[in-house]
Amino acid sequence: MSRSILAIVAATGLATAAANAGEIPVLIIVDNTDPSSVTFNSTGAAAAVTDDSASIVGGISLLDLFGGAGFNTGGSQVIGGDLSPNGNTNAYNRVFNDIGALGTSGLNFWASGIGGGPQTFNTTDPAFTGATTGFDFSAATFNLSGDIVIGDTAGIPGSGAVLGSWVLIPTPGAVGLFAMAGLAASRRRRA
Repeated sequence: MSRSILAIVAATGLATAAANAGEIPVLIIVDNTDPSSVTFNSTGAAAAVTDDSASIVGGISLLDLFGGAGFNTGGSQVIGGDLSPNGNTNAYNRVFNDIGALGTSGLNFWASGIGGGPQTFNTTDPAFTGATTGFDFSAATFNLSGDIVIGDTAGIPGSGAVLGSWVLIPTPGAVGLFAMAGLAASRRRRA
């Protein structure tokens, strides 16, 4: 099994554990194993709130994605893949930041050239489906987790309701630490 798959499995396990602990659900896993083509994968979890306040053109924002001094996308950038919000068959096809409440630490996903359409998030259906890739974040540093919000409420990116959270995929070394922690916990239960 590849390191990426193991890391995704570990991150999904952490997302499930967090959801079971009553925390906001993990909706997107960020895989920066290849910083020149970072992947954003949907977990299939439902949103923490019901919200339909923004179209796909407003998108969603991953808050506090970038650490340090942040990372500026330099305007709107095209991305690939099929990461889509609930209630819309179109995929997000652009990212940008450094505007409104978002600053250079967050990242807004949105769609251009497809005529809008709804983003209908609720607490019973998957918030997102698919995955997206294509932007080079080689010069960026990443935080480990943060909130996902409706991206454009009242024209201010990053200002909407908290839908859930995103998590950075664990590095291969962290996956080993998670495995050892799980083994230690299972041995304690037997004792």
